Amino acid sequence: MKNSESKKQLNNKASVRKLRQQVDLMRTLASPSGFIKLYFKELRAKENGKPKYGNTEECFNHINQKHFDLFKVNKYCNYNSFKIAYESYLKPFSEPLAIS
Repeated sequence: MKNSESKKQLNNKASVRKLRQQVDLMRTLASPSGFIKLYFKELRAKENGKPKYGNTEECFNHINQKHFDLFKVNKYCNYNSFKIAYESYLKPFSEPLAIS
C-alpha cells in the first residue's frame, strides 16, 4: 500500500514540476524581452559541441513554435517581424542619455 502511494506522490511531484516549468516558460515567452532573451540563449546552445541551430531563423522558428504550442498563437508572424521588434526593443538602449 505504501509503495503505490509513494509512486503516486512521485508522479504528482513530477507533474507539478513539469507544470511549473511550463508556467515559467509561458511567463518568459509572454513578453518581448523574455522572448528575445530566450532566443539568444537558444542561439548559443550547442549539441555535441556544434550549434543547436543551423541559422538564426531556424532558432527563431523553434522559439516561435514553443510560443504557439503554449498560447495557440505565434508571437511573431515571421522572422522579419521579429527582427523589427528586436530592433525596436534595442532602440532605447542605443540612444545616448541626455545629461543636463
